[in-house]
Amino acid sequence: MRSPKISMLHFAFAAFLLAAPAGVQAAAQYNLTMSVSGQIPIAGVSKPIAVTVTRKNAPLPQSKAVFCSAAANFHTTVNGYQWKVSKCTYNKRIHVGRTTLQGTVRIAGIKRPLSLNVTYRYVRVAAVGGAVAGIVKGNSDLLINVNGKFNFLGLGWHKFRSSVMRRNLNKPASRASFCGAARNFAGANWRVARCSYNVKSGKGRVVHVGKFNSNGTLVPVRFTADYIYTNALAQPVLTGVAKKGKNILKWAAVRGARGYTVYRKAPGQGMRVYRKLGKVTRFVDRKIQQGKLYTYAVVATNNRTYSPKSNRVTLKAR
Repeated sequence: MRSPKISMLHFAFAAFLLAAPAGVQAAAQYNLTMSVSGQIPIAGVSKPIAVTVTRKNAPLPQSKAVFCSAAANFHTTVNGYQWKVSKCTYNKRIHVGRTTLQGTVRIAGIKRPLSLNVTYRYVRVAAVGGAVAGIVKGNSDLLINVNGKFNFLGLGWHKFRSSVMRRNLNKPASRASFCGAARNFAGANWRVARCSYNVKSGKGRVVHVGKFNSNGTLVPVRFTADYIYTNALAQPVLTGVAKKGKNILKWAAVRGARGYTVYRKAPGQGMRVYRKLGKVTRFVDRKIQQGKLYTYAVVATNNRTYSPKSNRVTLKAR
Protein backbone atom coordinates (compact mmCIF):
# COMPACT_ATOMS: atom_id res chain seq x y z
CA MET A 1 0.00 0.00 0.00
CA ARG A 2 1.31 3.45 -0.42
CA SER A 3 0.06 6.91 0.02
CA PRO A 4 -0.30 10.01 2.04
CA LYS A 5 1.25 11.57 4.85
CA ILE A 6 1.06 14.03 7.62
CA SER A 7 2.60 17.42 8.50
CA MET A 8 5.64 19.32 7.88
CA LEU A 9 7.14 16.63 9.96
CA HIS A 10 4.45 14.19 9.13
CA PHE A 11 4.97 15.00 5.57
CA ALA A 12 8.52 13.87 5.95
CA PHE A 13 8.05 10.47 7.48
CA ALA A 14 4.78 9.52 5.91
CA ALA A 15 6.09 10.38 2.49
CA PHE A 16 8.77 7.80 3.16
CA LEU A 17 6.22 5.10 3.89
CA LEU A 18 4.13 6.04 0.99
CA ALA A 19 6.71 4.32 -1.14
CA ALA A 20 7.57 0.83 0.01
CA PRO A 21 7.97 -1.14 -3.24
CA ALA A 22 5.19 -3.54 -4.14
CA GLY A 23 5.99 -7.22 -4.10
CA VAL A 24 8.77 -7.07 -1.53
CA GLN A 25 6.60 -7.30 1.57
CA ALA A 26 4.67 -10.11 3.21
CA ALA A 27 0.95 -10.54 2.63
CA ALA A 28 0.13 -10.55 6.37
CA GLN A 29 -1.39 -7.28 7.56
CA TYR A 30 -0.08 -5.08 10.36
CA ASN A 31 -0.91 -1.77 11.95
CA LEU A 32 2.06 0.56 12.00
CA THR A 33 2.57 3.13 14.75
CA MET A 34 4.97 5.91 13.81
CA SER A 35 6.41 8.13 16.55
CA VAL A 36 8.16 11.26 15.33
CA SER A 37 10.29 13.63 17.37
CA GLY A 38 12.57 16.51 16.55
CA GLN A 39 13.23 20.21 16.86
CA ILE A 40 11.49 22.95 14.89
CA PRO A 41 12.97 26.47 14.62
CA ILE A 42 10.41 29.07 15.72
CA ALA A 43 11.33 32.74 16.07
CA GLY A 44 14.99 31.80 16.18
CA VAL A 45 14.52 29.24 18.96
CA SER A 46 14.41 25.45 18.50
CA LYS A 47 11.22 23.99 19.95
CA PRO A 48 10.65 20.24 20.53
CA ILE A 49 7.93 18.53 18.54
CA ALA A 50 6.41 15.07 18.89
CA VAL A 51 3.66 13.31 16.92
CA THR A 52 2.33 9.75 16.95
CA VAL A 53 0.18 8.41 14.14
CA THR A 54 -1.03 4.94 13.12
CA ARG A 55 -1.16 3.58 9.61
CA LYS A 56 -3.70 0.78 9.31
CA ASN A 57 -3.18 -2.38 7.26
CA ALA A 58 0.51 -1.82 6.54
CA PRO A 59 2.56 -4.59 4.89
CA LEU A 60 5.46 -5.86 7.01
CA PRO A 61 9.07 -5.49 5.78
CA GLN A 62 10.78 -8.88 5.90
CA SER A 63 14.31 -7.62 6.49
CA LYS A 64 16.44 -4.62 7.30
CA ALA A 65 17.43 -4.48 3.64
CA VAL A 66 13.80 -4.12 2.54
CA PHE A 67 12.94 -1.57 5.22
CA CYS A 68 16.05 0.54 4.71
CA SER A 69 15.98 0.36 0.91
CA ALA A 70 12.52 1.92 1.03
CA ALA A 71 13.90 4.48 3.47
CA ALA A 72 16.85 5.27 1.20
CA ASN A 73 14.37 5.84 -1.61
CA PHE A 74 13.22 8.89 0.35
CA HIS A 75 15.33 11.75 -0.95
CA THR A 76 15.10 14.81 -3.07
CA THR A 77 16.78 17.91 -4.33
CA VAL A 78 13.77 19.58 -5.92
CA ASN A 79 12.35 23.10 -5.69
CA GLY A 80 15.39 24.04 -3.63
CA TYR A 81 14.58 21.61 -0.80
CA GLN A 82 16.85 18.75 0.20
CA TRP A 83 15.80 15.61 2.08
CA LYS A 84 17.65 12.42 2.91
CA VAL A 85 17.63 9.51 5.35
CA SER A 86 20.89 9.69 7.30
CA LYS A 87 20.35 6.66 9.59
CA CYS A 88 18.27 3.50 9.35
CA THR A 89 17.91 0.36 11.51
CA TYR A 90 15.35 -2.43 11.57
CA ASN A 91 14.85 -5.36 13.98
CA LYS A 92 13.06 -8.15 12.15
CA ARG A 93 12.37 -10.14 15.32
CA ILE A 94 10.37 -7.42 17.11
CA HIS A 95 9.31 -5.53 13.93
CA VAL A 96 10.72 -2.16 14.97
CA GLY A 97 12.55 0.25 12.65
CA ARG A 98 14.16 3.61 13.23
CA THR A 99 15.23 6.32 10.82
CA THR A 100 16.64 9.83 11.00
CA LEU A 101 15.40 12.26 8.36
CA GLN A 102 17.30 15.43 7.55
CA GLY A 103 16.00 18.14 5.28
CA THR A 104 14.91 21.70 4.75
CA VAL A 105 11.59 23.44 5.31
CA ARG A 106 10.52 27.01 4.66
CA ILE A 107 8.93 28.71 7.68
CA ALA A 108 7.59 32.29 7.43
CA GLY A 109 9.51 32.66 4.16
CA ILE A 110 12.89 31.56 5.58
CA LYS A 111 14.45 28.22 4.67
CA ARG A 112 15.57 26.30 7.75
CA PRO A 113 17.06 22.86 8.47
CA LEU A 114 14.87 20.18 10.05
CA SER A 115 15.92 16.84 11.59
CA LEU A 116 13.38 14.19 12.60
CA ASN A 117 13.74 10.86 14.39
CA VAL A 118 11.07 8.31 13.49
CA THR A 119 10.33 5.00 15.23
CA TYR A 120 8.17 2.45 13.37
CA ARG A 121 6.41 -0.32 15.33
CA TYR A 122 4.49 -3.01 13.43
CA VAL A 123 1.70 -4.85 15.31
CA ARG A 124 -0.04 -7.78 13.63
CA VAL A 125 -3.80 -7.61 13.07
CA ALA A 126 -6.32 -9.81 11.28
CA ALA A 127 -5.64 -9.85 7.55
CA VAL A 128 -8.14 -7.84 5.53
CA GLY A 129 -6.77 -8.62 2.07
CA GLY A 130 -6.32 -6.30 -0.85
CA ALA A 131 -3.42 -4.35 0.59
CA VAL A 132 -2.09 -3.81 -2.91
CA ALA A 133 -5.45 -4.07 -4.67
CA GLY A 134 -6.34 -1.14 -6.86
CA ILE A 135 -2.71 -0.21 -7.45
CA VAL A 136 -1.45 -0.19 -11.01
CA LYS A 137 1.94 -1.87 -11.38
CA GLY A 138 4.25 0.53 -13.11
CA ASN A 139 7.29 2.72 -12.83
CA SER A 140 6.40 6.14 -11.47
CA ASP A 141 8.13 8.87 -9.54
CA LEU A 142 6.14 10.92 -7.05
CA LEU A 143 6.69 14.59 -6.27
CA ILE A 144 5.01 15.82 -3.07
CA ASN A 145 4.61 19.55 -2.40
CA VAL A 146 3.51 20.53 1.09
CA ASN A 147 2.09 23.92 2.10
CA GLY A 148 0.62 24.67 5.49
CA LYS A 149 0.69 26.63 8.72
CA PHE A 150 0.88 26.07 12.47
CA ASN A 151 -0.09 28.24 15.46
CA PHE A 152 2.48 28.01 18.25
CA LEU A 153 1.19 29.03 21.70
CA GLY A 154 -1.54 31.14 20.15
CA LEU A 155 1.01 33.65 18.89
CA GLY A 156 -0.28 33.55 15.34
CA TRP A 157 -0.02 31.26 12.34
CA HIS A 158 3.39 30.49 10.85
CA LYS A 159 3.46 29.28 7.25
CA PHE A 160 5.69 26.39 6.14
CA ARG A 161 6.38 24.57 2.90
CA SER A 162 8.65 21.88 1.53
CA SER A 163 8.96 19.32 -1.27
CA VAL A 164 10.08 15.72 -1.45
CA MET A 165 10.36 13.06 -4.14
CA ARG A 166 9.87 9.28 -3.99
CA ARG A 167 11.08 7.05 -6.80
CA ASN A 168 9.85 3.90 -8.51
CA LEU A 169 6.36 3.83 -7.02
CA ASN A 170 3.19 2.12 -8.14
CA LYS A 171 0.63 4.67 -9.26
CA PRO A 172 -2.82 4.47 -7.60
CA ALA A 173 -5.43 3.24 -10.06
CA SER A 174 -8.39 5.10 -8.56
CA ARG A 175 -9.45 7.86 -6.23
CA ALA A 176 -10.67 5.19 -3.83
CA SER A 177 -7.24 3.56 -3.56
CA PHE A 178 -5.42 6.88 -3.20
CA CYS A 179 -7.80 8.38 -0.63
CA GLY A 180 -8.27 5.07 1.16
CA ALA A 181 -4.55 4.97 1.79
CA ALA A 182 -4.61 8.60 2.90
CA ARG A 183 -7.27 7.86 5.49
CA ASN A 184 -5.32 4.84 6.73
CA PHE A 185 -3.25 7.37 8.64
CA ALA A 186 -5.03 8.09 11.91
CA GLY A 187 -4.31 9.52 15.32
CA ALA A 188 -5.95 11.14 18.30
CA ASN A 189 -4.93 14.55 16.94
CA TRP A 190 -4.91 13.95 13.18
CA ARG A 191 -7.51 13.64 10.44
CA VAL A 192 -7.87 13.97 6.69
CA ALA A 193 -10.24 16.84 6.00
CA ARG A 194 -10.37 16.47 2.20
CA CYS A 195 -8.93 14.15 -0.46
CA SER A 196 -9.05 14.21 -4.25
CA TYR A 197 -7.27 12.32 -7.01
CA ASN A 198 -7.34 12.44 -10.83
CA VAL A 199 -6.37 9.09 -12.34
CA LYS A 200 -5.66 10.51 -15.80
CA SER A 201 -3.28 13.26 -14.67
CA GLY A 202 -1.86 11.34 -11.70
CA LYS A 203 -2.43 14.32 -9.41
CA GLY A 204 -3.84 14.07 -5.91
CA ARG A 205 -4.46 16.45 -3.02
CA VAL A 206 -4.85 15.67 0.68
CA VAL A 207 -5.76 18.28 3.28
CA HIS A 208 -4.61 17.37 6.80
CA VAL A 209 -5.74 18.95 10.06
CA GLY A 210 -4.09 18.08 13.37
CA LYS A 211 -1.80 18.99 16.24
CA PHE A 212 1.76 18.19 17.25
CA ASN A 213 3.05 18.09 20.81
CA SER A 214 5.69 20.55 21.99
CA ASN A 215 6.62 20.14 25.66
CA GLY A 216 3.08 19.06 26.45
CA THR A 217 1.45 21.82 24.40
CA LEU A 218 -0.71 20.75 21.45
CA VAL A 219 0.11 23.01 18.51
CA PRO A 220 -2.55 23.25 15.75
CA VAL A 221 -1.35 22.41 12.23
CA ARG A 222 -3.13 22.62 8.88
CA PHE A 223 -1.51 21.69 5.60
CA THR A 224 -2.18 20.62 2.03
CA ALA A 225 -0.11 17.90 0.38
CA ASP A 226 -0.14 17.87 -3.43
CA TYR A 227 0.94 14.60 -5.06
CA ILE A 228 2.12 14.40 -8.67
CA TYR A 229 2.84 10.96 -10.14
CA THR A 230 4.94 11.00 -13.28
CA ASN A 231 6.67 8.43 -15.46
CA ALA A 232 10.13 7.68 -14.10
CA LEU A 233 13.13 8.54 -16.22
CA ALA A 234 15.51 5.70 -17.01
CA GLN A 235 19.09 5.75 -15.80
CA PRO A 236 21.40 6.99 -18.58
CA VAL A 237 24.25 4.80 -19.77
CA LEU A 238 27.41 6.86 -20.09
CA THR A 239 30.51 6.22 -22.19
CA GLY A 240 33.59 8.37 -22.61
CA VAL A 241 36.89 8.69 -24.38
CA ALA A 242 39.92 10.91 -23.73
CA LYS A 243 41.46 12.68 -26.69
CA LYS A 244 44.14 15.34 -26.90
CA GLY A 245 42.92 18.38 -24.99
CA LYS A 246 39.39 17.08 -24.40
CA ASN A 247 37.26 14.42 -22.74
CA ILE A 248 34.28 13.32 -24.81
CA LEU A 249 31.15 11.95 -23.14
CA LYS A 250 28.23 10.22 -24.88
CA TRP A 251 24.94 8.67 -23.79
CA ALA A 252 21.74 7.42 -25.40
CA ALA A 253 18.68 9.67 -25.26
CA VAL A 254 16.38 8.93 -22.32
CA ARG A 255 12.68 8.84 -23.14
CA GLY A 256 10.84 11.76 -21.54
CA ALA A 257 13.98 13.74 -20.73
CA ARG A 258 14.03 17.46 -21.47
CA GLY A 259 17.66 17.92 -20.54
CA TYR A 260 20.72 16.42 -18.88
CA THR A 261 22.98 17.40 -15.98
CA VAL A 262 26.65 16.45 -16.12
CA TYR A 263 28.45 15.76 -12.84
CA ARG A 264 32.23 15.89 -12.64
CA LYS A 265 34.84 14.97 -10.06
CA ALA A 266 38.09 16.82 -10.72
CA PRO A 267 41.38 16.44 -8.84
CA GLY A 268 40.97 17.67 -5.27
CA GLN A 269 37.18 17.97 -5.61
CA GLY A 270 34.15 15.85 -4.91
CA MET A 271 31.52 14.91 -7.45
CA ARG A 272 29.48 18.02 -8.22
CA VAL A 273 27.17 19.54 -10.83
CA TYR A 274 29.36 20.63 -13.73
CA ARG A 275 27.03 21.48 -16.64
CA LYS A 276 23.28 21.66 -17.28
CA LEU A 277 22.43 20.82 -20.88
CA GLY A 278 19.40 20.67 -23.14
CA LYS A 279 18.24 17.68 -25.21
CA VAL A 280 21.70 16.59 -26.31
CA THR A 281 23.49 13.27 -26.00
CA ARG A 282 27.09 14.44 -26.10
CA PHE A 283 29.33 16.69 -24.06
CA VAL A 284 32.96 17.74 -24.61
CA ASP A 285 34.97 18.84 -21.58
CA ARG A 286 37.95 20.99 -22.54
CA LYS A 287 38.67 22.39 -19.05
CA ILE A 288 41.07 19.63 -18.12
CA GLN A 289 44.74 19.22 -17.22
CA GLN A 290 46.90 16.70 -19.01
CA GLY A 291 47.61 13.57 -16.98
CA LYS A 292 44.87 14.24 -14.43
CA LEU A 293 41.93 11.91 -13.73
CA TYR A 294 38.33 13.13 -14.16
CA THR A 295 35.21 11.19 -13.22
CA TYR A 296 31.82 11.90 -14.80
CA ALA A 297 28.16 10.94 -14.43
CA VAL A 298 24.97 12.15 -16.13
CA VAL A 299 21.40 12.64 -14.88
CA ALA A 300 18.37 12.97 -17.18
CA THR A 301 15.84 15.64 -16.18
CA ASN A 302 12.48 17.13 -17.09
CA ASN A 303 10.19 19.67 -15.43
CA ARG A 304 8.83 17.08 -12.95
CA THR A 305 11.53 14.58 -12.08
CA TYR A 306 15.07 13.39 -12.67
CA SER A 307 16.71 10.03 -13.26
CA PRO A 308 19.19 8.16 -11.08
CA LYS A 309 22.79 9.04 -11.85
CA SER A 310 24.36 7.13 -14.69
CA ASN A 311 27.31 4.82 -14.32
CA ARG A 312 30.54 6.67 -13.61
CA VAL A 313 33.23 7.08 -16.25
CA THR A 314 36.81 8.00 -15.30
CA LEU A 315 39.15 9.43 -17.95
CA LYS A 316 42.81 10.39 -17.85
CA ALA A 317 43.22 13.69 -19.66
CA ARG A 318 45.56 13.63 -22.62
